[in-house]
Amino acid sequence: MRHNPYKLLLDPYARAISGRIQHGPELYDYDPATDCTGFNCEMSRLDSAGHTVRGVVLSPSFSAAGNKPHHPWDHTVIYEAHVKGLTMHLPGCPPTCAARTPGWRTPRQCPT
Repeated sequence: MRHNPYKLLLDPYARAISGRIQHGPELYDYDPATDCTGFNCEMSRLDSAGHTVRGVVLSPSFSAAGNKPHHPWDHTVIYEAHVKGLTMHLPGCPPTCAARTPGWRTPRQCPT
């Protein structure tokens, strides 16, 4: 994983988003026109600011205090998944997608 100062990230805790995604090379961390494999890709220096959404602060006085989940811990499942580990040997995942982000979108992501 690397830091790319030219790319905006959406806050996973954002309560709302604003703007539209304009798909293009500005959204990629690397130059999609080049043939790169693995982690040997050159970092893109195209600014994504004008091409992606932003998180919006709905209320500056918002506090998470007192907003507990309404179900007990013994009914809670926290699952952390990494694309490579989840899709490397996933049945039905095409070899061209295994261990890569497109593999995440295959029909069978969760074991039954």
